[in-house]
Amino acid sequence: MSYEEGRGTVVFDPEATSAAKFITELERMTGFTASVITADTTNGAQAPKGT
Repeated sequence: MSYEEGRGTVVFDPEATSAAKFITELERMTGFTASVITADTTNGAQAPKGT
């Protein structure tokens, strides 16, 4: 987790849900945006919408 970068890491079980469904629920529950991070990704979670 990095407050300065506005990033956090979340792990989920891909056998229980898909990444898309997990992200949708995480965004609904927290108000933050989320995305899947890979070795080629440079952006991730952002501040809550409307801030």
